[in-house]
This record gives sequence, structure tokens and C-alpha cells, in this order.
Amino acid sequence: MTDQHFPPHTPIAGADEPRVEALFNLYHRIQSMYPLEEPDWALFQKKVQWEIRPKGAFLLRPGEVCNCVRFLHRGAVIHYDDVDEEQQLEQVGWIAQPGEMVLEINSFFQRNPTQGYLKCTLDCTFLTLSYVDLQAMYFESPAWNTIGRPGRRTYAAYGRTYPCP
Repeated sequence: MTDQHFPPHTPIAGADEPRVEALFNLYHRIQSMYPLEEPDWALFQKKVQWEIRPKGAFLLRPGEVCNCVRFLHRGAVIHYDDVDEEQQLEQVGWIAQPGEMVLEINSFFQRNPTQGYLKCTLDCTFLTLSYVDLQAMYFESPAWNTIGRPGRRTYAAYGRTYPCP
């Protein structure tokens, strides 16, 4: 299958250009890991949402459940568990940069409240997929089930290892 089966992949002028570029980049990253058929990519495009968040916005706070996985297109997001009250500084665990997934993995897959924060340190744009939509994709598409659940017993992310759901 060639790229021509997955239009539109060439950026087009207009307000939707960043979203098209983000989809193009993500498509090629996924294709390098697992070849997708046209219906599988179309399913993803139907489910994914475009999201814009300003600098300083919280994506997640302690006690909340992470309800989506975000694919960062522009900006930066920090994860931290605590704030040093004396210095008024976040104790940063990791920093997500463009091209990376943003989620609190234990909270997302195990459906438990998080203990940490996810905060935009710059204006950010994301492709966002909800937990519910991801589960529907697993059910509707053997390809997405394979991509999302690669048969490993653990996920490795941000220097830590997490159990698979």
C-alpha cells in the first residue's frame, strides 16, 4: 500500500494545516512500527480530536483519572508529582516534546486517579484520543488492537516500566 491511499498527507494552506501536518507525522511514525491498511487509518482519523491548550494549562491533576492519550504536535508538557513549597518549583519527572505521547500511563490504563500533574509549559497543540475511543478502536480493528497492545507484559515510558492493562 502506498501513501496515496491515505489522503490528505501533503500539508495544505489554511486553518487546518497544523492538524493535517500532525496527522501526517503521526501516520508515518505508526507506519514505521506497524503497516496500517486504509480502513484502520480512516478509523483513527474518525476518532482523534484536535486540541489546543495555552501555556500553563493543566491537562491532569492529582485525584483525576487520565481519560485520553495526547500526541503532542507543538509545545512542551511537564509531568511532576510535587511542588517544592520553599522554592515554589515543580519537581519535574519528565518533559514531553513534539512527537511524543502525553499521558499518565498508570492512570490511563488502570483507570486509577493519578498522583501527578501534567502541565503545558508552552502553548500546545495535540491530536487527542479518548480512552473510550481507543477501546472502541481495539474492538473494531485487529490492527489497532495489535498496535495498542503489543503483547508485552510491560510498557516502558519516561524511564519507568508499567504493567500492561
